[in-house]
Amino acid sequence: MSEQSEYDYGFLKDEHRSAVQETLALSFGISDYEAWKARYGQEPLRTICCQGQFYGCLMPIPMGQWFGGRSVPMVGVAAVAVPLEFRGRGAATFLMRRFVQEMHGEEWPISTLHPASWGLYRQAGYEPAGSFFQYTMPLKDLPLHPREPAFRPFRPEDQKALELCYRRAVRHRNGFLDRGPVIWRRIFGSTDHPNQGFVLPGPKGLQAFVFFQATQQNKWEWNLELSGYGAIDRDSSRRLLSLLAQQQTQLKDLEFYGGPHELLLESLPHRHFEAKLFEHWMVRLMHLPKAMAGRGWPLGLQADLHFQMEDDLIPANNGAFRLQISGGEGRWIAGGEGRIRIRTPDLGPLYTGFHSATALAQHGRVQAQPEDLAKLDAAFAGPAPGMADIY
Repeated sequence: MSEQSEYDYGFLKDEHRSAVQETLALSFGISDYEAWKARYGQEPLRTICCQGQFYGCLMPIPMGQWFGGRSVPMVGVAAVAVPLEFRGRGAATFLMRRFVQEMHGEEWPISTLHPASWGLYRQAGYEPAGSFFQYTMPLKDLPLHPREPAFRPFRPEDQKALELCYRRAVRHRNGFLDRGPVIWRRIFGSTDHPNQGFVLPGPKGLQAFVFFQATQQNKWEWNLELSGYGAIDRDSSRRLLSLLAQQQTQLKDLEFYGGPHELLLESLPHRHFEAKLFEHWMVRLMHLPKAMAGRGWPLGLQADLHFQMEDDLIPANNGAFRLQISGGEGRWIAGGEGRIRIRTPDLGPLYTGFHSATALAQHGRVQAQPEDLAKLDAAFAGPAPGMADIY
């Protein structure tokens, strides 16, 4: 629409605060905007306006995301909302595209989000690139042993050790978040409804942790819902499950979110859990040199891959580039023969390991010779990407 050229993009203005509050309340049920902003608004809201009228907003969430054993700086996107009366006019599309351009200018390597609609975010270059699963299992089927070593309640002074334990547990799980303050506050719960937290001390730091709350299902049944958990090895995973099993006399089912493969559950003697795909999260590669340099690569692999890139939103991502991989490091430099033709959005699910290059080629999303496809498959191979957090 011609109206799009009239949109102004920028930070939230004071005169639009009440309109933002109404829009977020309608879109996400946020009844107390100031409390919500205090907990989750680490960054200023981005908004678009037209002739002084508020048309939409989003909230950036700076954090990281693990790929190849390294934390890649990532900006998450949440609270994308447009007033009901202005929907269907291209406002959200304009908002997302301008946001991507701004974040590229700030040299953020990648951006990730949980979509309500694939179509909207695809217009800004996002593509499905990982899985988010919901797990449910009866607490009565969890093993009651071992009972040692002992967990103890989480204390505020455990924060640094907690974050280290979490990183040790997930750093080799592609797609899992390197959590920032906003995500940790979600794990801990609110002041009015804090989650219960327990940690497992060990000789070299925390070995496991869990945060949870009881949630009522009906008049007589309550479940145990985990907001965060982690264990660094098989023994601490078994001890974590036995801790949760202690609540089987009062509560019915255990519920939590995770990736497509949960090592926590593989220590069980039987498969008594249900795994349901909740959604696929989406990724957008923004600053390609930093995205390629930031992640880890297979240590034994040496490759020189020649790309011809297309990106209708970020001009700097267009043209011929080479990805040079050696010693676990990657460099993205201009030039080369352009043997691998791919759009930046389609490079996203290859980058995360969600799709192989061979599968993408089969669907016409990458054009390359078989030998280059094989090198791409080897370079981006890794655990299936997942995530245990929603934001």
